[in-house]
Amino acid sequence: MKSSFPGSIKKFTSANLYQLNTYLMHLAGNRSHKCNATAEGMLLYPVLQPLQRLDVNFSGHRIRIESLDLNQSWREIGKRLEELVVN
Repeated sequence: MKSSFPGSIKKFTSANLYQLNTYLMHLAGNRSHKCNATAEGMLLYPVLQPLQRLDVNFSGHRIRIESLDLNQSWREIGKRLEELVVN
């Protein structure tokens, strides 16, 4: 995520989204992998403020955009990372 100035609305970087989508489309279309016709991916952004989330279906693939609040204890950061992997 990036912002123009402190306190401004955060924006997700579209280039990251398109790159992840390309990986997912390649994986789903590669017959040598034993996977479903769809694949799923996540972009993870570090933040120092309340979490932002987005869950979208992009070109038939689920893409999650998540944030990780680095203004927490290591224990809480680890717990959040585990939650992201399980969900």
